[in-house]
Amino acid sequence: MSETIEKPKVTLIQGQDTRVQRVRVGDVEVQVLNAGVVIVGGKMAVAMTIIDAEIGTELADEQAPAA
Repeated sequence: MSETIEKPKVTLIQGQDTRVQRVRVGDVEVQVLNAGVVIVGGKMAVAMTIIDAEIGTELADEQAPAA
């Protein structure tokens, strides 16, 4: 079963030099090396390089083995 994912609000936070320094997604703010708006499949998206982050992985529900 496919779950519906809510469209997040993304805010690019710029420094005085206009470079994007942080990105806020909903209530979470992360430091970035760079970030910008791109168009993917006719929709707006954000490409970014996150720095100083704890990174993990997990399988999406549709890839998880049956119980």
